[in-house]
Amino acid sequence: MERQNFLQPDCYVPKSKNHETPRGIRNCNPLNIRINAKNNWQGKYPKEANNDGEFEQFNFMYQGFLAALKLIGNTYIYRYRLNTLAAIINRWAPAEDGNDPKGYLEKVCAWTGIGGLEPISNHDPRLKNIVMAMAVVECGHEIKHYNAALNEAFEQFKPLFPKMERFRMKNEE
Repeated sequence: MERQNFLQPDCYVPKSKNHETPRGIRNCNPLNIRINAKNNWQGKYPKEANNDGEFEQFNFMYQGFLAALKLIGNTYIYRYRLNTLAAIINRWAPAEDGNDPKGYLEKVCAWTGIGGLEPISNHDPRLKNIVMAMAVVECGHEIKHYNAALNEAFEQFKPLFPKMERFRMKNEE
């Protein structure tokens, strides 16, 4: 399957005059991940090429979804131990940044069928649905057209495992 590059031939995201297209879609960054020099995401634009200034820009939509899966799965859930939707969303979209975390959580819970305090892990197959639901909150229902990109990202996502689990898995082979 050939990937579609929605960008100009030079692979940089053009400044869109069409502000009707959600920013997360224009940037191939469906969860609107903020720029952080510490993150070396696959397909991310270098600082000098990023014309958004606040949010990361990616070459392809699947790269934005993959970055979101890694950030939520391996950083929020695995490293920070935020293992409920309520904990993840309160950090992802805090009220002090002008967000409505309660409304955000209600939408994600309704669309995924996962309770706000239900435990989730970074290797939970429902993580794909969580990321899509969060992308819908961030970008609107138009993002659902990119479900194939999310599927590709989910296939590439490698969740981190605790050292003991990794050891046990090796010995069981």
